Amino acid sequence: NDKADAYRKEVLSELGFFDYVTFRTAGEDEDLTLRLRMSNKKIVATNALVLHAHYQLFSSSFKCLTKLLSKEFTFGRAGGALRRKFPFHNPGSYIHPRPKSFVNDGLFRTIVCIGCFIPYAQIVLAPVLILLSLPGVLKTVRKTKMNSTLVSYPLFNIMRYMSYAIGYVVG
Repeated sequence: NDKADAYRKEVLSELGFFDYVTFRTAGEDEDLTLRLRMSNKKIVATNALVLHAHYQLFSSSFKCLTKLLSKEFTFGRAGGALRRKFPFHNPGSYIHPRPKSFVNDGLFRTIVCIGCFIPYAQIVLAPVLILLSLPGVLKTVRKTKMNSTLVSYPLFNIMRYMSYAIGYVVG
């Protein structure tokens, strides 16, 4: 995903280390990678495998749902903080070498989510929110083969987007 996973000490000393004040639980690596790109430092891809020690997400319990929504809130907060820190940077390009589509930008998703609560705007934006959630639904169905709960996937993804949007505004 083009994140830097190892850094030279002299580069970190020059650019500054992880911004743990702004990015308390997520986004610090994207921030550092963006600062590396903006200073024209060389970023080299490796074959290193990075595993994140996340909790098991295979449970259908309420506790698992709240953890997932909390995680989305955290990612949203990081996305909002990155947008405020680098307002003119293209969406998604702090991770990816080429800017991603505006549809993948956290600001766009946040506007769509907030717009779903505005009279008349919700006529257009609620279907957009449903369409935005479909790729995640299809990916989940392919990965888990849990077709029996297919009806709940769109609702779950909309909840994820709303949680992200709240985090984005807070961030």
